[in-house]
Amino acid sequence: MPIYGEDASASPPIPGMREGELVTFRVDGALAQAIPPFYWHNDLAGHRADLSAVPLQGQSILLPQTWNLISFRVEPPTSLVEAVLGSISGKYDRVLGEDGIWDANVPPAFRTLVELHAGRSYYLRLNTASANLLIEGSSVAVTTPLSLHAGWNWVGYLPQASLPVTTALNSISGRYQRVLGAGGLFYDVRYPTFSTLKQMAPGQGYRIFATQATTLTYPSGAVSAGMPDLPAENAARHPGLACPVIETLHLTLLFGSLRIGEAPAPVGTHIEVLTPRGEVAGCTVVETPAQYGFMAVSGEDTTAQPAIPGFRPGEPIRLRVNGLTAALDEALIWQDDLTPHRLDLAATPRQLWLPLIVR
Repeated sequence: MPIYGEDASASPPIPGMREGELVTFRVDGALAQAIPPFYWHNDLAGHRADLSAVPLQGQSILLPQTWNLISFRVEPPTSLVEAVLGSISGKYDRVLGEDGIWDANVPPAFRTLVELHAGRSYYLRLNTASANLLIEGSSVAVTTPLSLHAGWNWVGYLPQASLPVTTALNSISGRYQRVLGAGGLFYDVRYPTFSTLKQMAPGQGYRIFATQATTLTYPSGAVSAGMPDLPAENAARHPGLACPVIETLHLTLLFGSLRIGEAPAPVGTHIEVLTPRGEVAGCTVVETPAQYGFMAVSGEDTTAQPAIPGFRPGEPIRLRVNGLTAALDEALIWQDDLTPHRLDLAATPRQLWLPLIVR
């Protein structure tokens, strides 16, 4: 089957493919997946592209404004970024993958992220209040092996239902150390009681730090509840918590013990992290008496419009506990290191001295 290129010298130009473009196939009007994906070149050569036209399945992911760490369990027939994210066209301006960036504000030739695939995770920056992303494609088997290299891996989630972190990652037990989820949720095998990431969920993306090259295979058998996949947000974990933090890709993490006066901090104690400009760049609520779990502390994002406030490299960190300044034994400097730092806190409660009136 000949596939013709564009002839821009004609008047009017004759439409066709352009050099390096991904070819989209339809079979009886239905989108078909080409294996392998076929990119057009004016080479007058024959190329084998096996086509699979199967009923498409959909996955719906609810996105809050700004950065989202997402993944999907269906393989789109056309993997180009613009095609995969067609349901939210015009509502996002930047997509990051482990090996590339797609930016709406740069010419296509300079976009290093071209395709999106199941089994991988991506950061997507939404520039509207919220959106419902619909991904359509062929279902990917939950037990599809995912290769991991030593270090941080941007990994997608394939099961159709939520699973505890240790259950989902049982196949790589002993070969991973940390997992970062959406909303700054964090799991560290060394500090399970401080970990805020308890479950892995459909629609969410993850960054997994592997201690060696290994292969992740999710367990089969998890059943979907049939609900849209929900974002993991700090506010969702703490109903009623008014936290003005807009998280960015730049972050460090704090955790540790917490006392108020001579007593252990009770459940519900509110912690905030402030920049030198007074901006709140991190917050959490105590869920276990006398300690606070991993709290993401975000850095500034000047690429957003308007810029998202946060820390700048080398700035000192200041903390408040229930509105009171917390005492630090030593100065703590913010770094964009994606690393947990133990910081034990003590806050002195306010004391009220009332006058004694004698008649």
